[in-house]
Amino acid sequence: MKSWLLKGMMTAAISLPALSGAAWAGGSDDLRCSNATLRGVYMSATSGYQSVTPTLVPIAVTATDVFYGNGHFDSLATISIGGTIIRNVAAPGTYIVNSDCTATAVIHMTSAPDVHEDWLVAPDGDEIFAIETDSGTVFSGTIRRVAR
Repeated sequence: MKSWLLKGMMTAAISLPALSGAAWAGGSDDLRCSNATLRGVYMSATSGYQSVTPTLVPIAVTATDVFYGNGHFDSLATISIGGTIIRNVAAPGTYIVNSDCTATAVIHMTSAPDVHEDWLVAPDGDEIFAIETDSGTVFSGTIRRVAR
């Protein structure tokens, strides 16, 4: 019975968001986001795990990001990797926001490989839900506008 319940909960968790998206996709209420949707100062808190062969180690990042509304942003972060703190990490980034408010981003790290993310952008641009898409990572978080 526990196995059946777990399978049912997982199926609902996966299918319900997809069904709700399908209900409005392509309708007259399209969201109409663009790169210009993201403009101003944002703050973020993200966490997860990163592969450090052969194990996963915890990673957390807090950052202040400045979005220019043109597909470019600058980030200044504090990073904790397995408890080792790295402060004042500056990294520029690029992003593409689609009209349906989905987006992709690349954070150009100076002393590490680029970070690739998929985003869901709130139609008013006040919030971004992010997940890293690079292999060997489990990393997500929220980015919120704090000033225009």
